[in-house]
Amino acid sequence: MSIDKMFEKYFQKKICIKIGDEVIKEGNFLLFRNMLLHQNFFYELHIRRKEKIDILKLPYPFEMEEHVEDQLIYFDYRLHKLLKTCDIPKELLEKLLTDFPEPHRMYNNIVEIQFT
Repeated sequence: MSIDKMFEKYFQKKICIKIGDEVIKEGNFLLFRNMLLHQNFFYELHIRRKEKIDILKLPYPFEMEEHVEDQLIYFDYRLHKLLKTCDIPKELLEKLLTDFPEPHRMYNNIVEIQFT
């Protein structure tokens, strides 16, 4: 199932996005934009928190997993998941992904998206 189809099921539900024990964003899930259509490799999630609407940009995951019965989605950004699908040597890929002044916090982590 596509990420778009997964997200469509959860409009207007409460959302909590975490990396490990750290809550990144929580509130009411309003909508999403698939920026792949605009040659960007991320999704924008629009989340209402009190009277404010926040936009969270989630990079397109290397792998994803949905647990429908638990209303739970995992976006996997771990390097070894990417290496399964491309032929770039691990050392080169690590250098490319970490040669930024500040690597993205989702790099080499699993993002948990819980709906209620």
